[in-house]
Amino acid sequence: VTVSVLYWRPSTVMGNTCATIKDIFDDKAAIEDEITGRTRLTMTSKLTGFVKRTHALLCVALPECNRITSSKDEASMHQQIVGVLDDLAQHHHSDLSDDERIQLLLKCVPDSEPRFREAVERFAEGAKFTKVSRQDVDLIYIIELWYQADEDNSGELSQDEVQKLLFKMNISITPQGLEDLVHHVDKNFDGQIQFGEFYKMYYILTTVAPVNALFDASCTRVSVARTTAAGEPIPIPVLSIYDIARFLRASQHVSFEPDDMMRVIKHAFGELRHIDGTLGVARRQFQNAVLDAKRNSWLDPRYAVVTHDMTQPLHHYFIDSSHNTYLVGNQLTSASSAAMYTDALLEGCRCVEIDCWDGSDGKPIVTHGGTATGKITFREVIEAINDAAFRTSPFPVILSLELHTSPAQSDVLADTMREIFGKKLLTSKDAEDTKPN
Repeated sequence: VTVSVLYWRPSTVMGNTCATIKDIFDDKAAIEDEITGRTRLTMTSKLTGFVKRTHALLCVALPECNRITSSKDEASMHQQIVGVLDDLAQHHHSDLSDDERIQLLLKCVPDSEPRFREAVERFAEGAKFTKVSRQDVDLIYIIELWYQADEDNSGELSQDEVQKLLFKMNISITPQGLEDLVHHVDKNFDGQIQFGEFYKMYYILTTVAPVNALFDASCTRVSVARTTAAGEPIPIPVLSIYDIARFLRASQHVSFEPDDMMRVIKHAFGELRHIDGTLGVARRQFQNAVLDAKRNSWLDPRYAVVTHDMTQPLHHYFIDSSHNTYLVGNQLTSASSAAMYTDALLEGCRCVEIDCWDGSDGKPIVTHGGTATGKITFREVIEAINDAAFRTSPFPVILSLELHTSPAQSDVLADTMREIFGKKLLTSKDAEDTKPN
């Protein structure tokens, strides 16, 4: 970690800053919110003073931070400073609404720092629609992927772009299912999905009903941290530390002493958060913790360690295998998805099946021949396998290729695997050079 001491010279920086701020603010002016275009924030002398000080500090700090931070980490650094600024604004002006605090943050950003402004706006984009803070453990992850998918910076995605983004997030949904969901969340019925609408889709698709019911059964408190446009409170269930302790003891049969309660809770659920004065976890953090493969594995960790002799020839072992791996559902009419290979491999499968057929454009496809099942390209299957093959297991992956391709497209198959797998691919020459122990 590189540490740099920053020297702030008010006499030189504040002069320019005051001129800039003076052009923007008037103590009695009502400034329209840049994000929503609706909410208005009256800039009192107290708020103006806060903006001046924060703006001046950023003018000095950000260029210096950029010099000591590699370009690879710069965006991450900006995002962290956004969080610090938000905490600062909330601490000094706790009476501000989410929209007002976002507006205040944007006014503090120097015009000379476009990347930092972009980071603030990304943060604001998520907070605007979701009305949640960084306490939402999925929010930053979703915002980053959203901006990557929105290649034309239009602020919205088509249905095809949404389908690709969901695939990238390893969320499987049929074309018809996606169309129904888009119709459900598309408020203005224009066929384009804005961030808030996608965020709602994500929550619908990733909510696990049994875990949701478990949360409701365990929860005894609600928060009123959010309100409607009319000012009416919106109850938000919060699982307090006492609810969590009762859940761990009664449902999970975890024994611990009172003095050890917080350590056990943090181990199971991660960092707790204050939600409208209640220390605990919200619904999504509870689901993520319950479904976490490391924190809450169905398998006793003592049995997760391989104790067998793994140096024997391959045919000495029973191998976890998958049939028609690409199919999302039944073998006659269901969709096909490369994400199914990711799922199988991450679950420990070491042999997957790929049914290869000639594609109309000279590019091989994967499908269940002679049926109405969906078609995907061979390349996207190989890319998915290459990405997930050894993330959860170091042992060999066997590709069971059922070839129905012409010689020309069979050559394409071979070239594709050589290109994507590289040195990971075991060739006949490698096999000849490998001698059994």
